[in-house]
Amino acid sequence: MTTDAQNNVYLVGVTQGSLEGTPQGELDAFLAKVDAQGALQWVRQQAVSSDNYDHLNSVAVDAAGNVYASGQTSGVMEGTGQDPWGDTYVVKFNAAGTRLWVQQQAISTESYDGGRAMAVDAQGNVVVAGISGSGLGTDLGGGGGVFAAKLDSNGHRLWAVQGVTSGTDDEVRGWRWTAPATSC
Repeated sequence: MTTDAQNNVYLVGVTQGSLEGTPQGELDAFLAKVDAQGALQWVRQQAVSSDNYDHLNSVAVDAAGNVYASGQTSGVMEGTGQDPWGDTYVVKFNAAGTRLWVQQQAISTESYDGGRAMAVDAQGNVVVAGISGSGLGTDLGGGGGVFAAKLDSNGHRLWAVQGVTSGTDDEVRGWRWTAPATSC
């Protein structure tokens, strides 16, 4: 979870039930906004289809009040899915809960991967980190391990780095990132 400048709280997770409408998948991801007094403002439950699982594992808010969440899906949220066991995705909502974009392809691999932690810099760029079973595109090559990828505020990948290990047992679970005084 995280908070914004107005002390609203944003929660992410996974449900097998119905938080908003009818459940779509085996597991559906959700994002909820609660105001400073504890009143639920909105919930966004998302899924790809009935045979998929979708998770949201981390959430961040930019200075303009836009909300970003990352996780993994076993389906196709945008473009073409890579792996039936899980692809990383990042989704952006405005403060009113309207989905602005979802990005799956720029940070997914041909093997299992999933976003686990994220942060937003002063320019509204998003850095997501997690686990990957293979290289994040031809520019990284190699096997899997932990990764970090930076997307601009429109969801385009700016860069990605990956710690190549002998297996995929390394995993980012959370982090605290402080942007330097100069542009990242």
